[in-house]
Amino acid sequence: MNSPYRSRRVRSTAFVALLAAGVGVPFVLHMLSDPSDATAQDEGGAEKAAPTSSGKAAKADRAKLEKEFSELLTNATFIGKWRLVQNGKIGEERSEKYTLGSVRKLEGQDKWVIEARIEYGDKDFKVPVKVDVKWAGDTPVIQVTDWGVPLLGVGPYTARVMVYKGMYTGTWFGKNVGGLMSGEIVSAQKSEKAKEPAAQ
Repeated sequence: MNSPYRSRRVRSTAFVALLAAGVGVPFVLHMLSDPSDATAQDEGGAEKAAPTSSGKAAKADRAKLEKEFSELLTNATFIGKWRLVQNGKIGEERSEKYTLGSVRKLEGQDKWVIEARIEYGDKDFKVPVKVDVKWAGDTPVIQVTDWGVPLLGVGPYTARVMVYKGMYTGTWFGKNVGGLMSGEIVSAQKSEKAKEPAAQ
C-alpha cells in the first residue's frame, strides 16, 4: 500500500514534470514551422520567397501570445483535480494546488524556464525547470521529457500540459506510473484582486 507521504511526493514531483509538458494530443507533434523565416538561397542559387505580410503578422501575434502566457503563469496558482494511473487503472480523483514563481522565455529559443515550487514531507523549495513550449495555433503546450532531480531521488518524468483560457489539462508518466490532471490557473493579478476588500 502506498503511504500518504509517497502519494504527496508523487503528486508534487509529477506536477513539476507536468509543468514541463502539456496534454498529449497527437497534433502537437506536428507543429508547423514559423512562416516568417528570413529570405535565403538554396543550393542552386535560387532565392526563396521573401516573408509575406501575413508571416510578419504571425510573428507579431506569437510575441503577443508569449507575453500573455508569461504574465498568466508568473506567480500563478494551479488549482484542480488529479488521478493516478497505474496498472491500467485510473485511481480516485483528488484535489491539487500548486504555486509557480517566475516564468520566462530564453532568448531566441522555444525553451522557457518555469520556477516551480515543490512540497512534500518536510521539504518546501523552488526548482527552475527548463521546458519546451510548442504552439498549436494560439494554444501553448508545455513539454518535458525524462526530467528529474537525481540528487533528490525525483524522476525521471515525462509530461505534456496544455494551457488555454485560464485552464490547464495534462498527463504525466513516470516509471510504472502515470497520471491525469486538469483545473484552473489563478493568476497573480486575480489573486490580488480577490484579496481586495469589497466596495462599500
